[in-house]
Amino acid sequence: MVSTNVIYTCHGNPDLIHTVRVLVCPEPFQGGISAHRAAGVIADGLSSTSNHFQIRQIPLSFDDLTVNTIVQACGGVWREAVVLGEQGKSLRVSYGSLQGGRVAVVQPQHLATRVSPSNWAGEMSSFGTGQLLKVILQDRTVERVYCYLPEGLWPVDGGVGFLQALGVSLLDPDGKSVSWAANSLSRLTRVDFRGVLPRLKQVELIVACDSQAPLLGRQGAAWTWGSRSGASFAMIEKVEKGLTILAEAVQRTYGGGHHVLGGAASGGGLGYGLSLVGAKLRPPAQVLLENLDFLEQVRQSDLVITGQAQTNRQTTPQQLLPSVLRLCQETGTPGVVLSGIVRPQELETVFNSGAWAVLDVVPGMLTTTQMLEQIENNLYFNAQQLGRLLLLGRKLSPS
Repeated sequence: MVSTNVIYTCHGNPDLIHTVRVLVCPEPFQGGISAHRAAGVIADGLSSTSNHFQIRQIPLSFDDLTVNTIVQACGGVWREAVVLGEQGKSLRVSYGSLQGGRVAVVQPQHLATRVSPSNWAGEMSSFGTGQLLKVILQDRTVERVYCYLPEGLWPVDGGVGFLQALGVSLLDPDGKSVSWAANSLSRLTRVDFRGVLPRLKQVELIVACDSQAPLLGRQGAAWTWGSRSGASFAMIEKVEKGLTILAEAVQRTYGGGHHVLGGAASGGGLGYGLSLVGAKLRPPAQVLLENLDFLEQVRQSDLVITGQAQTNRQTTPQQLLPSVLRLCQETGTPGVVLSGIVRPQELETVFNSGAWAVLDVVPGMLTTTQMLEQIENNLYFNAQQLGRLLLLGRKLSPS
């Protein structure tokens, strides 16, 4: 039962005492629709059955809209900074400010500084990201910074530009600074952190990483970039060699094994650079739910509706649904899953994770193409049916 404070008459016409607070928080339906679109469709379907569902939408996705979602859900504000953007031109960018300025949220994917238009990997730099963090930390109110590094084509420089923008010196055998792009790393012999921005020690840096891969190797930054961009084997090897030189130089002069950390490869190795200035690298599901104060979001709801393309016991660091269901279980808030594909043999596992119901939104006997074409209509229909079932459940319950 969703709420004992709503009395419904026939045909779904409610006599309202209190509304039902519904949190709609799907993941993306991969290959079909985004989390943002899915949340809107579910909300529309549910609200079509009664205007007394108080619906709050928080799409759960690790993409270019993540920071927008956080700022909107948490009542944050946007602030601006001017940094070095593509082709060395000044670029005005925005970042989220939450909790009265104590928390900043950034997603720096668009800050890749192009030194030369001919070479994405070797001549791109994360310098603008370091500039942005430097601007943010000029505000002494800031105590914590969340940085989101979703999948995409990042400058593959291992965070070299980022570190240099924050005062780290990367030196060649003659003691001269190397360029801020990855192609210059062949001459790197020493890394000096003595000039790093002191303010970094006064804040907590938390990084949401698109993978838990280390900096180097077949799952690392260079090879991941190569598989996404179609780069030649020779180019990938060249970038890998530069990143290896960087990791060796850091280890000689700074110590530690930051290059083997899970998440170091994220953002073209920006995860590695961030870790060198004290950032904590974590899976995106953990970071996003923490950033959204999601436990409180669930606690303030009478019902949670989530969803994803395929529901089974196999999860990845990007999937949030298992964590959402655990919070539902912890708070005693009923959780319903609208799923593109449900494996019947694994339903018990999902129920044990905290789901009260799992609805298959895709009719059987459809091809993959048909499923993707119809996912939006089917999601709306199932949300509408769920709304009617909620009305029916209240109608049949004892007064």
